[in-house]
Amino acid sequence: AWTLTKIGFNLVNLNDSGAAFTHQEQGDVYENMRMFWNSNNFRLAAATMWSLFFSGNDFAPKTMVDGEPVQEY
Repeated sequence: AWTLTKIGFNLVNLNDSGAAFTHQEQGDVYENMRMFWNSNNFRLAAATMWSLFFSGNDFAPKTMVDGEPVQEY
């Protein structure tokens, strides 16, 4: 989760905005269900991290984390 905050995501809003499905925000309704991790791969938070991790230098060359290019961080 710290990597998401480093690039500017507000973790409190991930579930409400639809950027990620978070189990803790679903309450008792999903208590006995398995987590839907595979659905998160296509949501904004995970898709952004995949893009920055694998091709940040190409698609976001000016995005820096602590003065270092995001892909190299």
